[in-house]
Amino acid sequence: PFFDLRPYGFQSEILEAIEAERREGIRRHLVIAATGTGKTMVAAFDYKRFAKVVQDVPEPDGTTPPRPTLLFLAHREEILKQSLASFRQVLRDRDFGDLLVGGARPTQERHLFASVQSWQSRGLDGLAPDHFDYVVLDEAHHAAANTYQAILAHVRPKVLLGLTATPERADGLDIRKDFGSDDPELAGRFTHELRLPDAIERRLLAPFHYFGVSDAPGVDFTNLTWRAGSYAASELDGVLGANDARAQWVRDQLVDLVADPARVRGLGFCVSQKHARFMAKKFTEWGIPSAALTADSPTEERNRVQGDLVNRRIRFIFTVDLYNEGVDIPEVDTVLLLRPTESLTVYLQQLGRGLRLHEDKPHLTVLDFIAPQHRNFRFADRFRALTRSVSERIDKQVEEGFPWLPSGCLIHLDRQSTQVVLDNIRETVGLRKPKVVQQLAQLRQRTDADGQPRPALQQMLDWLHLDDPDDLLRHGLPCRLLEAAGSPPLCAEVAPYERGLERGMRALALSDDRAVLEAMRRGIAGDAGGGVPGPNDRVGRVRLELAHSLLWGSERPGRGTLEEVHAFVVGAPGLREDLRQVVEMRLRGLRSLAAPEAIRGAGVLQLHAQYTREQILLALGKGSFAAPYTHREGVLHVAERKVDAFFVTIRKTEARFSPTTMYRDFAGTERIFHWESQSTTSPASPTGRRYIEHRRRGYTPLLFVRESHRLENGLTAPFWFLGPLQYLRHEGDRPMSMTWRLERTMPARVYRWAREVA
Repeated sequence: PFFDLRPYGFQSEILEAIEAERREGIRRHLVIAATGTGKTMVAAFDYKRFAKVVQDVPEPDGTTPPRPTLLFLAHREEILKQSLASFRQVLRDRDFGDLLVGGARPTQERHLFASVQSWQSRGLDGLAPDHFDYVVLDEAHHAAANTYQAILAHVRPKVLLGLTATPERADGLDIRKDFGSDDPELAGRFTHELRLPDAIERRLLAPFHYFGVSDAPGVDFTNLTWRAGSYAASELDGVLGANDARAQWVRDQLVDLVADPARVRGLGFCVSQKHARFMAKKFTEWGIPSAALTADSPTEERNRVQGDLVNRRIRFIFTVDLYNEGVDIPEVDTVLLLRPTESLTVYLQQLGRGLRLHEDKPHLTVLDFIAPQHRNFRFADRFRALTRSVSERIDKQVEEGFPWLPSGCLIHLDRQSTQVVLDNIRETVGLRKPKVVQQLAQLRQRTDADGQPRPALQQMLDWLHLDDPDDLLRHGLPCRLLEAAGSPPLCAEVAPYERGLERGMRALALSDDRAVLEAMRRGIAGDAGGGVPGPNDRVGRVRLELAHSLLWGSERPGRGTLEEVHAFVVGAPGLREDLRQVVEMRLRGLRSLAAPEAIRGAGVLQLHAQYTREQILLALGKGSFAAPYTHREGVLHVAERKVDAFFVTIRKTEARFSPTTMYRDFAGTERIFHWESQSTTSPASPTGRRYIEHRRRGYTPLLFVRESHRLENGLTAPFWFLGPLQYLRHEGDRPMSMTWRLERTMPARVYRWAREVA
């Protein structure tokens, strides 16, 4: 029987984001969503929508067109079988599609669920490139592999949909390059993101209790060989594969930390097949019945062993890579991480195997065995992926016991594990400027030999093995770093303004208002620059002002007018080239915001974009670029525009807020915001009456929110523009405790920290 399936709310958000990109003419979509959140169902619902649009247009003879052709591409049979079943349910068609994997022989070529291996062995590259209208690439982080690239290079679908839990680089390449627009400035962006903490917060996945346990005495990976982004597997196996003492250590920690070991249903992720069989044998000998499964295990054996685990005939399945992706056993309540997992993608997939919701499972228990690692191993990435706070430095969160986890979750690292993790984070994150300059000198020698005038920003990042431009920009302007690395003078004229420009370039690299970035790009284009918009283009001029207000500190050329600072940039080729590359890189990586819309009273500000206080004041008409308006309070009355702007910092600290300004501001829901007025405001005061009666008086309250005063990288945090508010109610006096309704739903990634009560 078929069920009347409808997308959940969060799936509808993803589908709407895909549809918004289609309206922009984008046909290659990348959805990033945590393992276990139903990405395959999103693909099925979107295909159903796409098919309806196609079939609503009759053929010339009046008949209904057939469903669009479909290729669903994955690399495991289990994923393909589950996906085919999902599509049949959503389409309410038990005959839809065929498997093309293993020995399966499809009866048609219009709707195929195929493995990469079968694509190659069955000669499907002989089909016309446009044979498939709709192509789904599941677990899209494999897209950088040569086999996937060969398929992507061949097919030319009307829709390409990539699904992944993380956009982490694979094989040294960025998977996002295959998605987004054909326009280079819009290429490489993702459509929608639902990270693991958001999914847990929304009760889509189970909470976790995560124990970082110091590994057995003598286990140390510091000096193992590291090549191509991972440990040499044979050397890992030599340390762990048949280590009796280590296996006993794992058993002892399990007994100590798991509430009821006799009722555990767990997975243990091992380094090799030998290691998996060894662990299963040892646990069984110790009275903990277990089995080993690998990618080589026959289907019948897999099904039998999985049934044994579900029915508690065994306690653990030890595996290497079989359960990394695509296999669901919701009953799993314990995960043992028995090897150092270098890939963030694989780490999140392994964790995700136990995060499926199940009535018998209040939470997932994770035991992560932590040993000293090679200096290229990164603990920072994995723990950052588990926390809700994007602004707090991850080493500080480790020291403070991870205070910003999703509801119901905890992470506990024992003393030795804490030290190992902190040492690793501080070594891998703390690349020093002298080392940067030394390595850039080596890069410059290579590019000089190739006749290249100067290394590009992306080349510099790749050479230094950095993904985030800020990891380079925090050491200085690229042109100045290259000068320090031995290049001839590139931008010596910036010296008087260098400190402010360094911070400004970093801030510009984080800006998410596309129109502001494009204003700067146009302004510096060409040999003489695009110039400053004239008085007839007020919108263009304000956007360029917002871009330059980010770039410049308090020290500016001449009198600090827009014309003077812009002329300085255009006349400094090294600085202009830095700026051009930073802006273009940011535009390429920028995700889509909501379709631009005019927000009354907000000028050029874009809903759900982030702005500094100075940018907001400029956009609201306060002060000028050359003479910025000074304002540090939490409220701003702009009478000429009939606007009240509220500036809210959710996590207030006594160092920055006095006792009278430690207001209690937080999100009650994604549409409700609780806010306290200034301590002198009463309901009867002119200000209080204006807030309460804003609709009758034609006023628009605008909400700007940030998590904390500073970002993790040390820069002053910008404010998210959450749009207009509608008064609901109030209570109290001096301050007034007010409840507002947002006209637009706040983004999930803002809500996860805005809901914290200060």
